[in-house]
Amino acid sequence: MHKEIYVPFDNSEHSLGALELACLLARQNDGTVVGSHVYAAKLHDWRFRALESGLPEQFQKEQELERQRVIHDSLITSGLELITDSYLKVMEARTSRASVPFRAVSLEGRNWEALVDDIKGQPYDLVVMGAHGLGRTESALVGTVCERVSRRISTDLIVVRHLQGTNGNAQDDGRAPVAVCLDGSNRSWAALETGMELAQKSKRPLVALSAFDPYFHYTLFDSLKTALTNEAQEVFKFEQQEQLHEEIIDSGLARIYRSHLDVAERLAADRGIEITTRLLDGKPIECLLKYSREEKPWLLIAGRTGIHGGENIDLGGVAEGLLRQGAANLMLVARSTTPPDEYVADATTAWSEEGKAMLAKAPASVRGVAMAAIQRFAVAEGYTMITADVVSRALEEILPPQARIAMGISRAEPARVSDDDLLDLSYICPSCGYRHPRRRPEVCPVCNGAGSLFRVQSGRGGATGDSTPEQPGENRETEALETLDGSVLNWQRGALKLLEAVPDPFLSRRARHRIEKRARSRHLDYVSEEFARETLDAPEGSGEKAGEQAGGQAGLQAGGLSAGAGQGDIPGNWTPEGWARLLKAPEGFMRDKARAAIEDYARQQDCGNITLEVAEAGMARAREKMMEELDR
Repeated sequence: MHKEIYVPFDNSEHSLGALELACLLARQNDGTVVGSHVYAAKLHDWRFRALESGLPEQFQKEQELERQRVIHDSLITSGLELITDSYLKVMEARTSRASVPFRAVSLEGRNWEALVDDIKGQPYDLVVMGAHGLGRTESALVGTVCERVSRRISTDLIVVRHLQGTNGNAQDDGRAPVAVCLDGSNRSWAALETGMELAQKSKRPLVALSAFDPYFHYTLFDSLKTALTNEAQEVFKFEQQEQLHEEIIDSGLARIYRSHLDVAERLAADRGIEITTRLLDGKPIECLLKYSREEKPWLLIAGRTGIHGGENIDLGGVAEGLLRQGAANLMLVARSTTPPDEYVADATTAWSEEGKAMLAKAPASVRGVAMAAIQRFAVAEGYTMITADVVSRALEEILPPQARIAMGISRAEPARVSDDDLLDLSYICPSCGYRHPRRRPEVCPVCNGAGSLFRVQSGRGGATGDSTPEQPGENRETEALETLDGSVLNWQRGALKLLEAVPDPFLSRRARHRIEKRARSRHLDYVSEEFARETLDAPEGSGEKAGEQAGGQAGLQAGGLSAGAGQGDIPGNWTPEGWARLLKAPEGFMRDKARAAIEDYARQQDCGNITLEVAEAGMARAREKMMEELDR
């Protein structure tokens, strides 16, 4: 528990209240109070220099001004150190009366920065500080120093709002509870662990609070009704989604947050602690603020971040709201812990009939162990319903293949989902018009444009953006296949049959890659049978030498496909060597540009035939023009 308790002190009422609470906690844990005060000598020195031009005339003479500077520096440095020493002696006297060990720290600098540096640099277990200092204003619910320190440290922190560490009354009868906020995050479980220990040692009641908002989706769907077009609502399946939330989300959320309280009851029972649990419905921060104002807990404990907190968040939304608006003494816990997996599994998971049937295949002697392991797997993966698929996936990790076969346990059949059950969206590049199906790409594979700029389009032609018309006369029976760059192409059945007709797997894959590359270069997301045949009938042009290319064509022909004229279909003014050089350029846009550049060069030079030398010179001229364009 907390042994080294750090208290920033400025002799304000709230810092005195923080000191009293720190002494109480130190006595309960055989701990030490570390008191600190920050003085800002350099800041006062800077301010004095800024005021020099406004001094009376008798002090404006250079010799007198230098004298005043020396006197001021001495008074400020020594005086502020004397104030700090006096504050620390006040702390020492109070800790002595409480029979608590004390250690003093004197710091120089900007108050909140010096405090943060000291807290981060020392192994303090807990920081206890007043919500306000000497500069308190009536309108502020928390002081600037307190809030700045709160956001920048990673140590457990108590912010004291009430002067005697009580629930707001001058006389504290010990009945005000320790209240803990639970949302299922690791830090909220650490908050519960801390709350149980504090309640037990202070002999105060313990309350666990779990708040959820069942009304948010009503607000969301009301907003969607005005934002989504009729076509978008049809693609989004608006009515079905709304019904799903009404029937499932409400009861599901209540069950999840009720399960946190069930686990809390079990953990408290293990320690012999009585606990009261309360499930609150509404905006969590509003529920907790209302509770703290009405019930006046002695201490309200929450994690610094909650279930939705990320690594880069200093304070979660609930913690920030309680710090800025709360009415109770607030403890923000930075530590993390987790309850036993079986406690969470018993409270949060349920078994489908198919899942139970698959578990029943395990021998009775190991069924209990297997059930616990499957529940742990489900909790770790975030499942609350243990289906046959979850069971089979868990057993794949637990049991070797031979054991699964011996027990007659196989992978569950995957759920069958029709296309009508899925949202079918495409994403359109605004720069080049490339269409990417199903998911937003990171970059456009054609023009390298940012994927975040892609526009959304309904895959069925329903417009949430521009629509792609159905191509007339085509058989739209398709299969989506992932390409080498991670995008997806829709293949017409006839196009796939052309590939399946190639007996050599290597040549079949090679033909597929040629088609994919040509489709991407033309911004297509659909490969028809005609397009595939046209591509395979064109010269392959993948950079192979003439003999290798001819061999590849022979293999395609043996598989029932014609790879086209290839090397034998060379334009009249191209020599075989020149044509072979052109085929080394990437197929599509790049090769077309290269051919145009070479032929343009041949006309300028009045070349009868395009030999290898002419092709190389034309390519070199094309590269020079490209560099000139880039230099402009």
